[in-house]
Amino acid sequence: LSLANVQIEEGSSATPFERRPFGLELSLCQRYYNRITITATDATLTQSFFDAAFWTGPIPNDGYCHAVYRYPVPMRTTAIATDFSDASTFWYHIGGVAQGGLTGIGGSIIGPDRFRMGCRMVYNSGNGFAGQILARNGYTAYLGFSAEL
Repeated sequence: LSLANVQIEEGSSATPFERRPFGLELSLCQRYYNRITITATDATLTQSFFDAAFWTGPIPNDGYCHAVYRYPVPMRTTAIATDFSDASTFWYHIGGVAQGGLTGIGGSIIGPDRFRMGCRMVYNSGNGFAGQILARNGYTAYLGFSAEL
């Protein structure tokens, strides 16, 4: 059994069949849900989720970072982070050097086009350093965002 070109409509009159390109259909779907997943191996350590800025926390060995993730297409409304892998599946690099894993992860909404992620980690090397948040080598890390009705 093979089905193609099926269109279900309410009412008694049919409208012309719509054929939308795959890219357009994908971008329309991504307005409601977006998930970024990275499985890290030695070959993918340069593929980061996002760039981040790092600070030393008020308690020794308790640092934090802020990073902004821009969605591939603007969400239909302000999205929320609905699911993400455990903080231990993420890793942080500063100056291209692996530093360690995250100890906490959270975030706040900026708007329909981006999300601000907050991270905690064992860190006290100084304030304002730039780096990246990546998937930990040998792990799969993911972040999911929803703007459902």
